[in-house]
Amino acid sequence: MPPLKELLSKPMSRQEFLRLFAVAMLSLFGIRNILGYLTKEGEEAPRQVTAPAAPVSHGFGSRSFGA
Repeated sequence: MPPLKELLSKPMSRQEFLRLFAVAMLSLFGIRNILGYLTKEGEEAPRQVTAPAAPVSHGFGSRSFGA
């Protein structure tokens, strides 16, 4: 029987399954990538400085509300 089929047919506890799953993920993605993803804080896009918009005399938002 091939090793993978033998491993999948073997009865295992939840702890053994989670350990096997963790090893598979580490093998697939690499320790450095997983640690980098877990420790990365929310990165914000750099803010762009723009010129203030010119006042609009027509279209949506050109008049006061309810007038």
